[in-house]
Amino acid sequence: MAKSPHSAEWKIKVVEDYLSGQGSYDYLAEVHGIGAKTLREWVHKYRKQGASCFEKKQGNAHYSKEFKTMCVEAVLRGEGSV
Repeated sequence: MAKSPHSAEWKIKVVEDYLSGQGSYDYLAEVHGIGAKTLREWVHKYRKQGASCFEKKQGNAHYSKEFKTMCVEAVLRGEGSV
């Protein structure tokens, strides 16, 4: 998924504009230069998870060399699979 060019604060403002009745999906999407479907998805996520749904997520986990070695050795001993 591509990184959004919009900040979490901006998304929350647009969603709250919709929820406070300041316009329809189509109207607010046009005013703010986003797709109505995108706004609908943001509102859905916001209703389910709150404002935290727009916080940046951590990237992939980083494992130490020791942990990776331990995992490879366990697989080679037949204690697991890849």
